[in-house]
Amino acid sequence: MRYQQLEAYKGMYPHLADLITKLDRYLGQKVDDSSSTEDYNHYRNLSNSEIRPSFIARSIKEDVDSAFVLLTMAEKAGILEHTYHVFCPEENLFIKEFQTKEELPEVITCNNHGFGSERHSINDYFVEVVFYLSHEVYESKHYEMVV
Repeated sequence: MRYQQLEAYKGMYPHLADLITKLDRYLGQKVDDSSSTEDYNHYRNLSNSEIRPSFIARSIKEDVDSAFVLLTMAEKAGILEHTYHVFCPEENLFIKEFQTKEELPEVITCNNHGFGSERHSINDYFVEVVFYLSHEVYESKHYEMVV
């Protein structure tokens, strides 16, 4: 396995061992794909840097809930980190990214409407958890390439 940090989870959850191996392969490919840019902030702004539970679910042929559990394991292992993306409930377009759940506002202004801005409440807007390679993993991969 590329990420030895995930080995412990295979031991703790043997029934997930095959899925953890598939996740390891998927994340390894993401690291290889990230090698085209040297700056982590630039990498984070690339759309192909996003690791969404739905992407993992399709890749490993499992449901989104199982994919989310696997991604959470990878985050606890220090391989990934996550943010919260808020989307307009009417246009299904991205509004803003937040680092923590506590930052999610009760009301958010959305400029995705052709006629101007509109305000959406937390009960209306859509939130998606999006994962990225952690800064440490990204930097260690870049370091390996340079050395």
